[in-house]
Amino acid sequence: MPGPWKPYNANLIGVTTQHLYGFLQELFGNQGQALRDQLMHANDENQLRIMLGNWGILIPANVNGQPLRIMMVDIQNAGTWQDRNQNPIKPNTDYFYLLTLPPVPSNPNYAGQPGYKDMQAWESAWYHAIVDGYGM
Repeated sequence: MPGPWKPYNANLIGVTTQHLYGFLQELFGNQGQALRDQLMHANDENQLRIMLGNWGILIPANVNGQPLRIMMVDIQNAGTWQDRNQNPIKPNTDYFYLLTLPPVPSNPNYAGQPGYKDMQAWESAWYHAIVDGYGM
């Protein structure tokens, strides 16, 4: 049945978490805005797949013989991305992967404390690898 797709393999949870952690650590770092901008300016889904694949986030082009579309939401900047060269995703008929770019951790009670962003990256990586809906 088409709809949201989540890459889940119980044997790869640790590896997936490590890859997501590295990605989130960069996203939360000093060059995080540049990474967000680069991802949000991807020309098409294939380029975005390659960019994410460089981080070990592997999104296949097809699921069950049907195309797997990608949508991205950047919470930090309130932006969304879909391949402008294709029709919008139709959730009732298309498989799709939703990549959520979480905001930089900024809780005023913890911001600036050693390890705060690191712990948030681990927490977010684990959450998205194990619990979250349909992608990071």
